[in-house]
Amino acid sequence: MRLPQKTFETASFVLYFTRTYIFSPNLLQSIWVALDEATLMNGCLFFIPGSHLQTGFENPGIGKNMGAIFEYYPQFKASDSVAASMKAGSCSFHNGLLIYGANPNMTPGYRRAMTCAYMPGGSTYNGTQNILSDGQVSQLSIGDVLDDDKQNPLLYSKQLL
Repeated sequence: MRLPQKTFETASFVLYFTRTYIFSPNLLQSIWVALDEATLMNGCLFFIPGSHLQTGFENPGIGKNMGAIFEYYPQFKASDSVAASMKAGSCSFHNGLLIYGANPNMTPGYRRAMTCAYMPGGSTYNGTQNILSDGQVSQLSIGDVLDDDKQNPLLYSKQLL
């Protein structure tokens, strides 16, 4: 598995979004680690269960209108979401194509989290810039293997055992 991104999140965001990928195939796995307690009042995650089975790379990206995801996947507009309150130090593992998000933090305290996304070794560039710099993108062609250990360090390989 290669690690495509690490982010430190302090801002709250509104329901729902999917990730924008730099690679194919779409086998991204995400971990969201609660650094502070995540509650209904301070912006815990909400998930639309099973949405990863019907979504793909098409999405509006992360922006001001998180509800725009339903323009791409209207079948989920009436779906029930499931809240995932977590104690500090807890984590969520989920498929990167799962529709998820959080409400704004309505408290004076923090709701900080760390996220990491994992992609399979041997994944190839699909033409989406996302977290890559202009310089990195200029060196890539669609279909190139993403094997830059500075950007995407290999964490595990059966061949290395």
